Amino acid sequence: MERKTDTESKTRFRSERFFMSQGQWYVNVRESDVPLGPFPSREAAQGGLHDYLIQQGVDPGDDPWGRPGGTN
Repeated sequence: MERKTDTESKTRFRSERFFMSQGQWYVNVRESDVPLGPFPSREAAQGGLHDYLIQQGVDPGDDPWGRPGGTN
């Protein structure tokens, strides 16, 4: 979607929030270019994201897009 004030077209990609690299799990967050992690499992990474959201003052149950649990 472009706004009237946009001067150039940009390609935007949706990526998975959780990813595995070299046998460890990580979480991408919007506020940082550096992912959270490493975590030993996807479940541990989900817990790490939950803790991060609470630390940031966000209720992990609140999801403006209506997805259950607030994570993807």
